[in-house]
Amino acid sequence: MGLKFLRQHPIFMIVDEVKRFFIADFYCHELFLVVEVDGDIHRKQHDYDEMRTQLLKNKRMNVIRFSNDEVLKNINLTLIRLKEMVDQIKKGTAGNSN
Repeated sequence: MGLKFLRQHPIFMIVDEVKRFFIADFYCHELFLVVEVDGDIHRKQHDYDEMRTQLLKNKRMNVIRFSNDEVLKNINLTLIRLKEMVDQIKKGTAGNSN
């Protein structure tokens, strides 16, 4: 799609007057798109992940999440979903998928 994605990219923000940062698995600055690939640990920290996703969305970032299983077992479907998200962002209709 001609986009540049950075891997393990830090995203800095101020939350409740405190400087915070998150490491995005993949980040495309052109589209303000954060792509997260969640392993088993994320099953135990679902609330934290939801809070983090909401903070990113509040900063007008687009967020899409995939599980490790989705990526490893069906990369074609993962890429289709990613392309759909990119198309939505470019049209201005992105809904910040999870």
